[in-house]
Amino acid sequence: MSSVFLIPIEIFHNTLNLITIVSEDSKIYAEMIKELDFHDLDLTACDTVEDAKKYVEDCNIILGKPVLIAPVLEAAKRLQRVQSTWAGADALLYRLP
Repeated sequence: MSSVFLIPIEIFHNTLNLITIVSEDSKIYAEMIKELDFHDLDLTACDTVEDAKKYVEDCNIILGKPVLIAPVLEAAKRLQRVQSTWAGADALLYRLP
């Protein structure tokens, strides 16, 4: 079971939330989130790191596979939350200063 439904969008209330999904299954996650009908959420689904790098600068939420998220973290200038679709997040820990 994916943790995609645990994203607490309401913590960023009254703002437009820009989420970049970085996963081989990004389009599936995007469809599941769209079904929840959040009004303050703009989604970008990326299957590769290269695609994510084009969109991640303005997003405030990143959802995805940790090994795909880690290479784009530095470019995410507005980032407030990272949500892993996997239980293991070691790839993200190695990116910490």
